[in-house]
Amino acid sequence: MRVFLSSVIRGLERFRDAAAKGAITLGHEVKRSEDFPASPDSPQRVCLAEARNSDVTLLILGAAYGQPQGAEQLSATHQEYREARDHKEVFLFIQEGVTRDAPQDTFVREVQGWARGHFTASFSTPDDLQAAVIKGLHDYALARSAGVADESEIKSRAESLLPRQGRGQSPSLVVIVSGGPKQAVLRPAELESPELAKRIIKNASYGSDEIFDLKRATDWRIERDALSIEQDSASILLTPLGDVRIILPGYAERSGRGFSMSVLVEEDIQARITRALRFAATLLDDVDPNRRLQTVVPFVAMLDARYTGWKTRKEQETNPNTVVMGSSLSDAPATAFLARISQPRPALSINAQTLAEDFTVLLRRQIRNQ
Repeated sequence: MRVFLSSVIRGLERFRDAAAKGAITLGHEVKRSEDFPASPDSPQRVCLAEARNSDVTLLILGAAYGQPQGAEQLSATHQEYREARDHKEVFLFIQEGVTRDAPQDTFVREVQGWARGHFTASFSTPDDLQAAVIKGLHDYALARSAGVADESEIKSRAESLLPRQGRGQSPSLVVIVSGGPKQAVLRPAELESPELAKRIIKNASYGSDEIFDLKRATDWRIERDALSIEQDSASILLTPLGDVRIILPGYAERSGRGFSMSVLVEEDIQARITRALRFAATLLDDVDPNRRLQTVVPFVAMLDARYTGWKTRKEQETNPNTVVMGSSLSDAPATAFLARISQPRPALSINAQTLAEDFTVLLRRQIRNQ
């Protein structure tokens, strides 16, 4: 693999050498700024291009942040990290026993938040770092043994999990996450284990991103080789491939004078999509802790919304007696993929709100303009 090494240079020279040696030991090609030949382009642009084009980035964070630069006033390492995380895997190595300056401390928290589920290690000596790099790259190579993620295959798999009909007369929100490269992450015995079902039910009922209502009964069963956990108004489906489907009630409010029409409130839909994406991320971390699934395709749909209006919270509060209905007579669900169909897996948790904002806009356009 092509491995890019990112860190401040001053004070970390021995550690950078150790990290490079660890990657070279496994036969990988290492790229780092001190080895780049002279170029008519700026050194930082060359580094950013390397962060974008390499297979993985090794991010080494010590005590110093580096010199802020550019319009965003970010250090070179910070810029390289943001460039890399949107395209490739980032391995995080944090130096222990040092006092970080304030900007570096903030940077470390940002990366730790994004890197939940990524390979993360701490180090004190160059030997510690070299060993951590070898382990991280070795584990990553094993995870990639299933091949490269096929976006069209993952997308098709996500679409296949969309129910043919909703759960009743009221709208249902469906959030599906499928991952790749395609491979089984759960054995049949693991999938039907009561302990797994109990963990999912507990997290769905008591976790920070609840899916279930504590007041309602919950049942689980194996259905067509998938684990299905259901309440009368919500459900979670988990397949051996790590596909996750979450169905939530649309909770349409009533609106209209002299008659009652269902209205979906935009802010509520966005909040539910955000919660479902984060829950899917947590569930994947449980069943696939080694991150064999590196790429995900999120898919969102609204079922049974044909006779439902759509409003913002302000529109509903300001004019509750007016309902704008879509013009389509179709019973087809409103469905949405993002323009960038596949996402790096950590985006499910870190970028959940941003993803949900975009999904909500796409659903609104369909429901209002059908």
